[in-house]
Amino acid sequence: LFYRIHILKGDLYLSQGDYEKSINAYLTTLDDPIPKDSVGALTLAKGLNDLGIAFYKIGQFDSARWSHHKSLAIYSRYEYPQGLSYNYNNLSIIAKQEKEVDESLQMLEKALNASIEAKDSLGIGFIYLNMGTTYADNTSRLKGLDYVYRAIRVFDQLNHEKMSTRARVILAGLYNR
Repeated sequence: LFYRIHILKGDLYLSQGDYEKSINAYLTTLDDPIPKDSVGALTLAKGLNDLGIAFYKIGQFDSARWSHHKSLAIYSRYEYPQGLSYNYNNLSIIAKQEKEVDESLQMLEKALNASIEAKDSLGIGFIYLNMGTTYADNTSRLKGLDYVYRAIRVFDQLNHEKMSTRARVILAGLYNR
């Protein structure tokens, strides 16, 4: 219950864009040891992932990485691929922001594998799209186009019109360059 209250507060502040309050709420959960029950531990892991997002939003990339790696450790212990995927994807965003393209792509590969294991089709589509833009912006336009097309196929199969349209806009931008 302790973790849930502070994590819910952190989630509320995060959704409102108040990153400092969000960080303070999430950090409160770190005062006690990791819960021994899976529900408590996975709740803490989610809070740590969100803490990483809040740190990222204020430009504290080292703290964001630390938080995502702590979250990954918990998700790994409980073999929870969905949480692994979120954290790896977030780590790829940080690496991309810091112009560490190879690391970003490695994290995206790990995120993709975890999403496949979790059978998260929407997550797979998002990761394909992220891979497409990362490749196209940095190392290989053709490879980037391939991944954006993969994302479009996934979003179309899911009838996710908003993401399908967004991916097509990105695709048009890649062709336009």
